Amino acid sequence: MSPKSEIGNVGNVVSGVTQQFLKNAENHHNNYYNIKFTETLINGALSKLDLKEKELVILDIGSGSGPTVLTLRNLLGSSKIIATDISPGLLAILRKALINANVIDNVYLAVLDLNKPWFKRNSLDLVVGKAILHHLFDPARLIEEVFSALKENGAMVFFEPFEIGRVYTSIVLRLILSEDERRGSLDDRTKIFLRQYIKKSELLGCFPKDTETYKNHDDKWTFTFDYFHNIAAKLGAKLEIYNIANPSLQLTNQIKTLFKLGVGKEYGDAPKWIRDLVSDLENSMSEMCKKQIISSAGIIIRK
Repeated sequence: MSPKSEIGNVGNVVSGVTQQFLKNAENHHNNYYNIKFTETLINGALSKLDLKEKELVILDIGSGSGPTVLTLRNLLGSSKIIATDISPGLLAILRKALINANVIDNVYLAVLDLNKPWFKRNSLDLVVGKAILHHLFDPARLIEEVFSALKENGAMVFFEPFEIGRVYTSIVLRLILSEDERRGSLDDRTKIFLRQYIKKSELLGCFPKDTETYKNHDDKWTFTFDYFHNIAAKLGAKLEIYNIANPSLQLTNQIKTLFKLGVGKEYGDAPKWIRDLVSDLENSMSEMCKKQIISSAGIIIRK
C-alpha cells in the first residue's frame, strides 16, 4: 500500500533541503523531538474531526524521527500509517523507536519527495503534517496533490507558523533592542540573535519563494489566513484554522522560547525591564485581539 522509497535518489535531493535533515539527522532529532507537545497537537486536531472509521489509512508527511507517527499509532492503533520523509536518517531513528515500543505493525516507512504524485485518488482517510509546509518552495502544490488522494469526507491536518504572530514578535524585539541602546544591559550574543530573528522574519513572509534565494534556507514561509482560504476555495474544500497556543500568554511564551532556544537562557534570567515591557504589551491587548495574532495554527482541510 505504501510507495517504494526513493532512497537511491537521496543524494540528488531537491534544492532547499539542508544537511540538518540528511547527514545531521541525530542532531535534528535531539533538538526538535517533543512527543508531549505533539500529543497535545494531535489530540486537539482529532477532537475536531469526525473520524467514523476505526481503521483509517493515514499519511504522515515529513515524519522526521516520528513524534506524530508514534502519537497516531498510540491513538489510532488499528489504522494503517504511511510515514514519509526526505531523510533516511530520520526515518531510521523512527523505525528503531517503533520496534523498541513494539508498535511497528501497520506502519509503513518510505523515503519520498512528496512534491511528486505518489498516491492513488480516493485512497487516504487522514493526512497529517506537523511543521512541514513552511519548508517547501510551493506548499500549495503539495496540498493540492495530496488532497486529490483523500477519500470523500477525508481530512488534512497541518500545524504551521503564521506571519502575523512572527511580525508582532519581531516588533517587540525591535522595541527591546531600541530600549537596550539606552540601558546597555544585553550581552552581544543576545543582541546578535534578536537581530538575526528580525532579519529572518523579513524573509519568511507569505509571498512566492524563488529557488536561488532560498536554496539554503530550511524555513521559507510563514502563512496568512488568506493563503489557506484561497487554496480551499480552489479545491472546493472546507477549511478551519485555529490557534494552537494559549492566546492570553502567547507573546510571553514566544519570547520565553526565543530566549531558551536562541540564547540558551531562562526567561526569568532576562532583565526585569524586558519582562515588564513584554507583560505591559500583552496586557494592553483585548483577549479577542490576542486570539487573532496567531503565531502557530492548526489548519484542517476537509474534502
